[in-house]
Amino acid sequence: MGSDSANCLTPATPEPQIPAFAGTRDRSLVQPDVTTEISPDSDQMYQHLDHLFGRALDGLVEIAWTNAKGAPVFGRLFELDQLEDAAEFAANENRASGVNVYVGGALRKPTTQRTGNPSDDRTEDDDFLEAWACWSDFDKDGAARAAFRLAEPAPPTFGVVTGRHPHQRAQFYFDQETSETDPAALSAQLRGIASVLGGDTTVCNPGRILRLAGSIAWPYKPGRIVEMTSIAKLGPRKTIYYLPGALAKAYPPLDLHQPLDQGITDIVGRLSVRKVMAAIRRGDQWHNHMLKLTGNWVERGLNDDEILATAESLTLPGYTADQTRADMARMIRGAREKWAKPDVEHPVGDDATEGERPDSRPFPATDLVGTAPARKWLVQDWIPLNTVTSLYGDGGTGKTLLAQQLAYAADQGGLWLSLAVQKAVSLCVFCEDQRDELHRRHEAIKAAMGHQIGNPFADVHLWPRVGHDNLLVTFDAQGKPQESPFFQAVLAEVQRLQAQLLILDTAADLFGGNEIDRVQVNHFVKAVVARAIRKANEAGRDMAVLLLAHPSVAGMASKSGTSGSTAWNAAVRSRLYLTKPEDGGSDERVLTRMKANYANAGDETAMPLLWKDGVLIPLKNDADAVTKIEIRRLKSEIRDRIASAEAAGKPYKYDRTHPRELYRSMFEELAPAAREDVINAIKELTRDDEITKEKSRQIRGWKCVTD
Repeated sequence: MGSDSANCLTPATPEPQIPAFAGTRDRSLVQPDVTTEISPDSDQMYQHLDHLFGRALDGLVEIAWTNAKGAPVFGRLFELDQLEDAAEFAANENRASGVNVYVGGALRKPTTQRTGNPSDDRTEDDDFLEAWACWSDFDKDGAARAAFRLAEPAPPTFGVVTGRHPHQRAQFYFDQETSETDPAALSAQLRGIASVLGGDTTVCNPGRILRLAGSIAWPYKPGRIVEMTSIAKLGPRKTIYYLPGALAKAYPPLDLHQPLDQGITDIVGRLSVRKVMAAIRRGDQWHNHMLKLTGNWVERGLNDDEILATAESLTLPGYTADQTRADMARMIRGAREKWAKPDVEHPVGDDATEGERPDSRPFPATDLVGTAPARKWLVQDWIPLNTVTSLYGDGGTGKTLLAQQLAYAADQGGLWLSLAVQKAVSLCVFCEDQRDELHRRHEAIKAAMGHQIGNPFADVHLWPRVGHDNLLVTFDAQGKPQESPFFQAVLAEVQRLQAQLLILDTAADLFGGNEIDRVQVNHFVKAVVARAIRKANEAGRDMAVLLLAHPSVAGMASKSGTSGSTAWNAAVRSRLYLTKPEDGGSDERVLTRMKANYANAGDETAMPLLWKDGVLIPLKNDADAVTKIEIRRLKSEIRDRIASAEAAGKPYKYDRTHPRELYRSMFEELAPAAREDVINAIKELTRDDEITKEKSRQIRGWKCVTD
């Protein structure tokens, strides 16, 4: 999707000239209006219906229409193989002046009562069966365009322009790979999308009806005119689907009865700094949310300078950072007076001594009461939180790639090398790789994780530093440490981003001392690098640091992966080593847990890996390769069968009740192939436009697409 939001809602077809609206009539007296110069577009209506329900196997489609007062009080239900009939019916009703037509955003249960009386056949929320897409409605001036910009991390996959006068209005859809069958979960997700993007939070019930594309929008509100609705062009991409959990990641669901203000809290009701900062940046109740944010930081013990350092990132268009700082300063003063919290100095650099740290003083063991807190992990048994982990690797083994994969897995709260990763915001400082190389890795990692759309990794922050002075600390002739401006910049970014994972690549670029000097190495790891962890802890966050390094020649020869002084190994609680196996192929790697102070005894310490399609994957879990080969075989077989059936004049059908329906037929004909593989093969053929549905009334069925 392009970044030019000005063209994001271009209608799919040119809009015809529209006459002034002459008024409405009683529904019982309405007849087709032959005076209007515009007419419903049944083709676009069908496209809208097919987009919403073309993948479904069961359920009913509701078409609703209005009375003379504009209320959608009439309804009719259609089977899934009657989508063309539904479109023609909607177009015929819509031709009458004042009659607006709508479609239910979700399928209705097959058991929904149908009386044949339009005034009795409107459905309720209880009739909900499933939804293959989430939606959001944008009716206010500027709301649609603003939403399109805000939705860049997880953009809509389908859109309908519902009006352009007196301002543009639209509905956005977010198609899902699998259907949502829980009405409460659907409502919560719809409300989450509306809350983040500024949509109508009342258009969130599972039985909601939405304006049908291709219909005439007959006006009832002041300032509206008669005009056409149309499918919006959202970009030059094919239809795509969100994987389970992707929408919830971008738009955290909100309980239907939860006050919208709680959208800035976490799952236990505490203020979520990340969510409230996102609300501030999109201009949502800027003053109120900024009051909450500054008050939260004051309560957590941040000093004025640390809070004001975020001003530039929270400045809205049309304002200056100085104006934001002035507003924040007033809020900070008010918070300090309210809670009697004086400003404090948090010493850094030469002024930071161990004696000033509250955890450096002795205390009696009798203070330790109750149950000790459980140890926290970013990756269980491999990467602990609140300490530094080192990752060593020979040149060219892929340790930077492995670290970047970790950050992306943490963004999703997913898997890294088949290991569960806690969800985290990350800052990745890469001193050896330029932006283009990180971009190439980004595409490979994204593909490997199954993301076909957008850039869903909003919590991964990449900082390429090739060609810059990247030393965090240097040591003078007397061995006294001198922390650099870049180190202060890293700390500021950790604070600004509220980072929970800091990746530093590599130690050779960041450490300005003697690598065989135990004192200097200890200071670098424990007092400099670990400072980021302490700052995060002071702000109420857990944090892990992953420090990448090259082993020495001796370390490679001994297979220990160490470098310089033994202090490099002693200073960290966990150390990993990535190598190429001596007797393995060129794409094979081994990740070894060389040190794990906190891990369970007896666990596996080595993990064989494979470089594949630009990423590292666990070699023992490379079953995907077998699956892909099977799907390729099935695709070829399915395409050949569709072509043969089409040539014989007996194409496979897309009518779910037909005995020669494609999925049902392929399940039987290609047995014992796994049903899941058959489904995926058909989906890939459809997605890649190798097969398509022939919609003509003469021949309805599947056909192969020829170039």
